Amino acid sequence: MSIIAICEPKNCITCDSSVCLNQPRDYGEFGSAITAVGGYVVVGASEDNSSGVSAAGAAYEFKASSGSLINSFQSLNAQERGGFGTSVSMNGGLIVVGAPDETVDGTINAGRAYIV
Repeated sequence: MSIIAICEPKNCITCDSSVCLNQPRDYGEFGSAITAVGGYVVVGASEDNSSGVSAAGAAYEFKASSGSLINSFQSLNAQERGGFGTSVSMNGGLIVVGAPDETVDGTINAGRAYIV
């Protein structure tokens, strides 16, 4: 049985094969949340730069058998340190990504959950 490791290169120590982001980022927190269902894996990167916003967070969907990147997700309301990708969950075809530190209607750290 082969082990597929989904990691940033500097963090992958021992594995049969490694699949990494094309452009890993310092302090991106890739792997801060992970879920796997039905042959797919979703990985959160809660401090990743995305949507042009520093440390807004992101989530990535991979095919578990090959480690191939299928989708990447960013917050529709990207905010610095918003925490998008702090939590991830899958059920059937639904993927839910949490952003607990996003400000909502002026309420600081009110948080959001996105169905992507």
